Amino acid sequence: GAFTAQTTLLTAQALAAFAAGLPAYVLVKVFQPAYFAREDMKTPLWFSIVSVAVNILLSLLLFPVMGHVAIAAATAVSAWVNVMLLAMVLWQRREFRPSAVTRRRLAMIVLAGFAMGAVVLAVRWAFPAPFDDPSFLIRLASVLGVILLAAIVYFGLVIATGGLDSAELKRAMRRKRSAT
Repeated sequence: GAFTAQTTLLTAQALAAFAAGLPAYVLVKVFQPAYFAREDMKTPLWFSIVSVAVNILLSLLLFPVMGHVAIAAATAVSAWVNVMLLAMVLWQRREFRPSAVTRRRLAMIVLAGFAMGAVVLAVRWAFPAPFDDPSFLIRLASVLGVILLAAIVYFGLVIATGGLDSAELKRAMRRKRSAT
């Protein structure tokens, strides 16, 4: 069972599809406790059942077209379906009403995420040679350089656009240091 270049590519494709659902996986963990705190266990259960059904249906429909990536993509889409259902019902019940500041900050965080992704893709497209170099150290340095650039772009934009208050970030960093 050696891991070849082909299996690496196949794994990367599946992980990229799964990654599209990462925010949704987290948001489900944010929204579900709002139901549990109100002793409503049934609503999240039903939404989970709907999400599983969507996952199975999309996996079956997309597999002939997308192959193994279909399963990962269906999982990501079904997680977003779950989040949308959870959020919509909380909104209808007037139990989830983010403030204007929260909505603006969230929009800036999403914008920074897209900008970071665009920069990573642009670097990969403009400078493909170092990523394909036979030397492990050159490939490692290339990846670490892109990660550093991505972090600078993301946090720079989030702070510059007000998605994250730099004073809040400093306070959080101080709290983390004092906790360790």
